[in-house]
Amino acid sequence: MRYEPLLRPTEEEPRRLPPEPQAPVPADRLLALQRTAGNAAVARLLAPSRPTLARTGHRPKKDQQIRIGKDIWTVDESREGNATVKVSRPKVGGKGNAKEFRTIAWETDEFTIVRPNSDVDYDMREALENADNPIFDRAKAKALELLKDYVISAGDLKRQQQERLKQVTVASFQRTRVGEWRHDWVEGDASNPNRDWVFTLDADKPEADSDQEPHVGWTAEAPKSYKKLSPVVTKRSGHIWVKEVAEFRT
Repeated sequence: MRYEPLLRPTEEEPRRLPPEPQAPVPADRLLALQRTAGNAAVARLLAPSRPTLARTGHRPKKDQQIRIGKDIWTVDESREGNATVKVSRPKVGGKGNAKEFRTIAWETDEFTIVRPNSDVDYDMREALENADNPIFDRAKAKALELLKDYVISAGDLKRQQQERLKQVTVASFQRTRVGEWRHDWVEGDASNPNRDWVFTLDADKPEADSDQEPHVGWTAEAPKSYKKLSPVVTKRSGHIWVKEVAEFRT
């Protein structure tokens, strides 16, 4: 028996390319197919034709760090309205300040903006959801914790005032509008006040072109001080970074 050699693709017989991604299947078509052909047919219809990447959805700004896989890159160029971002990292095995460069499409490429924890910010994007204690509620509680730490430090609160501050909870805040809550707190007592504080918690879902991601924010300010010798405190804000927020300011 003779075997013919396998032919390689030629210009007349071009190499086949993988199919382009398909548009989402309408719900009414899925229901009709399920009734007539069964669940197996639905599964075949929904099977993706090629792997898809998770969308990060936010454009990192210049000098921010991002994580691609296990590697950390620094953003060298990021411009409003531009679909790509240029990043770099020290070149492996390179000498001196040698760098490796690449360009990413921030709307579609998979990466994570690095957000280090600090005294004002905290990253909860990888926190697991819990029906009994939702991430959104935990984020507000964490925001209040960082707010209190700032008030104690900046205001140089004595022990008695620290104990009073501990009594402030998320439930103490009053809603001022969708995605924003406020609590007024007097440092000291009615007969001998020291400062009037304004505490604010808020939730935001920034636009995709912003380097910020969904977060619960906190702000502490003391617009009035009753004693000249009290330390001057400045308005301070921070963020608890999350994947999604249950509600947000518009």
